[in-house]
Amino acid sequence: MGDPGAGGPGAPSPVTRFAPVTRLAVVDDLPYYPEALLPHLRRHRIVVVAVVQRVEDLPPPSLIDVVLCDQRLRKEHGLSGPDAIARVVSEGLRVLSTSAVALPDEVLEGIAAGSCGYVSKERPPTEHALAVLEVASTGRYVGSELAGLLLDDSERRPLRHGEPGPPAVEVLRSLAQGDRRHEVCAQVGLSAREFDDVLGAVLRAARRRREEFRLGPRAMEVVELVGCEQLPQQLVARRMGISASAVESHLRRIRQRFVQIHPEHRSVTPHAAATLWARLWGMGAPDGPAGAKGRSGRGGPPTGQPGRGGPPGRGEQPGQPGRGERPERPGGPG
Repeated sequence: MGDPGAGGPGAPSPVTRFAPVTRLAVVDDLPYYPEALLPHLRRHRIVVVAVVQRVEDLPPPSLIDVVLCDQRLRKEHGLSGPDAIARVVSEGLRVLSTSAVALPDEVLEGIAAGSCGYVSKERPPTEHALAVLEVASTGRYVGSELAGLLLDDSERRPLRHGEPGPPAVEVLRSLAQGDRRHEVCAQVGLSAREFDDVLGAVLRAARRRREEFRLGPRAMEVVELVGCEQLPQQLVARRMGISASAVESHLRRIRQRFVQIHPEHRSVTPHAAATLWARLWGMGAPDGPAGAKGRSGRGGPPTGQPGRGGPPGRGEQPGQPGRGERPERPGGPG
């Protein structure tokens, strides 16, 4: 498949007419997306063996090299988000996740579920093809957007143990700036193999970080009921079949985690923390105190959300553009 160090966003295709064919399956419930990619995929000797709306309908793993999976599949059709990715990974397949509307935390949860990388649907079709080839040949793809998310996430939520060292930070910074893979190797002084090892360590640390800072399933249910449905505490208790004091305990934990990630918001109330977290997770929470609705389901992004590069930086307000980023893409904590 060629030297993995020669690829990267915007780099010349590493494939020749003698290279083996890469077999790709696409999971997406919007048909125009795979149709738009097809001509570009063919030019890179990527053959689409299946286009399905549900991961449950994928052909046998022996027929697939890489699965390109949308992160926002309609839940009424089947599995969606990290659950869909985990299902494909459990079959021994490599997954490259994609979306036009996924929030940064959704992208990172996809990585935690086992995705090998992420490419936004807003990126040029050629980058999708190169990302597929990278995943097929090296088992990972970290473009500029994902690199920015990983860098911000590591700064916000440093691991107590096992955080990748300075070379990893330097690599992520270069990738986040749009440098190509071979350019990063030259700048940092890494071989292609060493570059892959660094990215592998970064992704493993990202998965550990999500586990360390993730709320439990019951706390997540409280976030949904309080943050999205705006239910009072007593009604949340009845819906969940627990006491009001247990709901209060969950809310305190939710606030504690939110402040742990956003120390500049120590005055936030537990209910406000649940609402902010639900909104920044893309769960369809109200967009602010006035109750204006944010994005729900597969709609367009709400206004005033953080930018393309990931969660708000230290000292920035949730819902405000992050460092040096364009404000049209949303972001938030995990």
